[in-house]
Amino acid sequence: MRPIVIVEDNPAIAAYIDEVLREEGYLTHICSNGANGLVAIAQRAPSLVLLDLHLPDMTGMELLAQARQALGLALPIVMMTASTEQPDWRSGGATAFLSKPFSIEELLSCVRDWLMPLEE
Repeated sequence: MRPIVIVEDNPAIAAYIDEVLREEGYLTHICSNGANGLVAIAQRAPSLVLLDLHLPDMTGMELLAQARQALGLALPIVMMTASTEQPDWRSGGATAFLSKPFSIEELLSCVRDWLMPLEE
């Protein structure tokens, strides 16, 4: 099983997502900024990326564009934000969107939705 890369600069949110996913048996890798996220995506070939919109060194949309352009990635990338203004995540190349705060059920449903086609 390939890992799920979590790119989230808020340590509490990253730990929450990590704990929920690990309890369900998923492998995870946390990155706290966009630069580390790009490296992890390139090196770990994840099955899914959970990507925060607001990162300290770049926006999630910038990371998404760089990952898609530089790495030619077709993997599912779920954009996450607590912002009341939802980004145009579809045109940016994201696969799905999660609005923070989200419940455990919402997180797991989203992860399962995007990993099921890959595992079949």
